[in-house]
Amino acid sequence: MEQNLSQRKQIRLKEYDYSQEGYYFITICTQNRKHILSHIETINKSVGVDAHIDPKMNKDKEFIKNNVGAGPVSARKNKTKENVKLTQLGEIVENVYLNLGKEFKYIKTHEYVIMPNHIHCIIEILRADTGPAPTIGDIICSLKTRITGYVLKGIKKGIYKPFNKRLFQRNYYEHVIRNEKEYYAIIEYIQNNPANWEQDKYYN
Repeated sequence: MEQNLSQRKQIRLKEYDYSQEGYYFITICTQNRKHILSHIETINKSVGVDAHIDPKMNKDKEFIKNNVGAGPVSARKNKTKENVKLTQLGEIVENVYLNLGKEFKYIKTHEYVIMPNHIHCIIEILRADTGPAPTIGDIICSLKTRITGYVLKGIKKGIYKPFNKRLFQRNYYEHVIRNEKEYYAIIEYIQNNPANWEQDKYYN
């Protein structure tokens, strides 16, 4: 499971509209994959995915229609026993991520985990009533920019140490979630990531 999901392609799909309504699995890595976002203190095996279908979903309808899934699915906070301790930077990342919906009207943030040197999350782009919806590129650019801006202010106040050039890698990894089964598999992967940290390809 972990091997399959971690080997997704880095290159954007040609001619794909990344403002299209649906769910997107995103991974953002720190520059040089430095361990600056969190510490994994306890490594225990997960009890599995803890997700549910939103009651508003019409179960008689398909979750997805040919392209990207856009059904009203949400994930509960997982009950796994892994202990992810966020650094100050990790806390900034979490705050910015959870508030993305205030900046972008037509998005919703879903399951996420902030690992020592990368972030996994699911971002949903909603149907836009007026005007265009943001692209995944717009959202990730804003996320990185806001985090960096907070840190730079902290550096000026002597709260944080200066960093070299940038906090995150220029690129990011994305996967278009195409059906309900895949959605739940990715939630499970995200929730189990801390427990599998020592086997993660980003570990070293």
